[in-house]
Amino acid sequence: MRFLIEDFTGGLESMVDLTQMSVKEMLIIAFKVVLENREMLLLFHERGLFRFAHQSISDYIERSNLLSGLPQTSLDERMHPYIAALISAVLVSVIETWIARGMEEPVELLADLTENLMFSPNSVFLHTANG
Repeated sequence: MRFLIEDFTGGLESMVDLTQMSVKEMLIIAFKVVLENREMLLLFHERGLFRFAHQSISDYIERSNLLSGLPQTSLDERMHPYIAALISAVLVSVIETWIARGMEEPVELLADLTENLMFSPNSVFLHTANG
C-alpha cells in the first residue's frame, strides 16, 4: 500500500504543483486514481490492508508542505501532524467505505463530501439532518 501511495504521489508531483491546487481538485484526482487501481485496491480492502494507507498518507501530507496553504491565523506548526492524521483518516475512511459499497457514487460527490468532512463537518451533519 505504501508503495502504491508513493508511486501515485511521485507521479502526481511530476505533473502538477499540488500546492497550487484546491483541496477538491486533489481529492478528485485521488478518487480517480482509486478507480484506475480498483482491482488492486479491492484486494487490499478484502485483506484488511487499508490500515497501512493511513500512516503513508499522513506522512506524505506532512512531508509535502500541503498544509502550508492553511490559514495561518493561529495555527501552530506543532498541530500539523494532527491535521495530517485527521485528513488521512477521513480520506482513507471514505475510500474504504466507497469500495465496500461497490464504488457506485461519482467521484465529484465523494470529493465534495470528503472536503466537507475534513474542513466543515458540521455542514455535513446539519445538511443531512435538515434534509
